[in-house]
Amino acid sequence: MTLTELKKLIESHGLYPIQVDGEATDDEHDEFLFSGTIEEYFKATKVLNATAVFTFVSTLEEGDFLHEVKLYENGKESEESYEEDQPEQFETEMEVDLTVALPSLSQFKQHLGKECAFRLLAIGERATLSFYLEEDWWHQFLEECYKAIDKVEEDREAIRRKIAKQQADNEKELMKLVKNLINDNEFVRIPTQRGMKVYALEKYPQLNEMNDVSLSQEIQLLSDKVKAKGLNKKRRWSYQ
Repeated sequence: MTLTELKKLIESHGLYPIQVDGEATDDEHDEFLFSGTIEEYFKATKVLNATAVFTFVSTLEEGDFLHEVKLYENGKESEESYEEDQPEQFETEMEVDLTVALPSLSQFKQHLGKECAFRLLAIGERATLSFYLEEDWWHQFLEECYKAIDKVEEDREAIRRKIAKQQADNEKELMKLVKNLINDNEFVRIPTQRGMKVYALEKYPQLNEMNDVSLSQEIQLLSDKVKAKGLNKKRRWSYQ
């Protein structure tokens, strides 16, 4: 007997055949994933006397472009390579930007904040039936992500060096913004380092990406320079 023949047999007995994902040998589940079109799904929910459909939504976020990598003090790169009989190792975690490993992945950032997948859940009188729906670009995004992750796994050290360089370059650019504040008439007249830091973050919100300790240390150095050069007395007070 084929599936088509089976469905016809079921219909001949006045019943509606509802096909779900899974094998014939699978254990019974509390929830079934519908296999078919969304229109067929809606018809099935009516047969089950469901009066409402719960809707779950996923959106593309910045975090979807990151991959967590675990590294150990002795140079091992994954949990799989850890041997129980070795001394305790210190594990560090770092998030790798997958667009560094696979630049073509960046094209999907145009979809940031957009809905990418949906799960419908209809609760009938005796069964719960769900339906999964995703955007075509989301499926393509996942395929590219898997490729990027494979690249990261193949050469973690190279990716780590590239990420470190990007972070260092970004830190340098942020540091330039901070150092340039000594030429800001309002900044140099602020009496406290705390006030200077608040002003700096308000003027350049991107400084929130900077290491907080580094930012505080640089603000302290600027404050000392301002006082040493008397810049806080030479320029007109205008900070509020």
